[in-house]
Amino acid sequence: MGALVQRFRREHALVRRACGCLAALADDVEGGEPLDLGAACDLLRFFELFVDEAHQRKEEEVLFLALLRTGRLTRHVGELLSEHGAETRGLERIRGALTQVVSGEPGSAQRFAQLAEAYTRAQLEHAEKEDQLLLPLAEELLDEGEQADLDVRCAALDAQLELDSRPALLRTIECIARAHRPETDAAPREDPAARRDGNY
Repeated sequence: MGALVQRFRREHALVRRACGCLAALADDVEGGEPLDLGAACDLLRFFELFVDEAHQRKEEEVLFLALLRTGRLTRHVGELLSEHGAETRGLERIRGALTQVVSGEPGSAQRFAQLAEAYTRAQLEHAEKEDQLLLPLAEELLDEGEQADLDVRCAALDAQLELDSRPALLRTIECIARAHRPETDAAPREDPAARRDGNY
């Protein structure tokens, strides 16, 4: 498996883990418990920074463009770009709901839970579509040398955003998961290579 495909599979695994945490917060609220505002804000920051600003940007500016240059997947890439836009709007609505929770607006926690569930479903479906369709084709169409070059570009974009290290992100998500879904399986183990080079 080439470096670029490995990167995006690792990132999708982390996104799935965070989605599990967000779904657990929503379940808590729907079960009558108060919203853990600190955990919700941490997760919102993760999705805004890691997913919206970094992961999707790398897909759009690196992976999608490379695949489009092969003359394939034009329709599929268009659909995925549309989903990116919808996911960004979903985050904006979640942020609005959290602002209402802070101000004590009645029903705002329940609104957060509904929006979180919808966002989680969309993210999981999107990642599955990319894992099952896009990444296998990337592996087929892009040789290891091309993937290595594109992976370097992804690392440069991460550096521009001054992202936290992957281990730190994992620790934050795991703490939330243990608090809200203690029966959940342990988080994926850190990739030693990712720790050395700062990749995700």
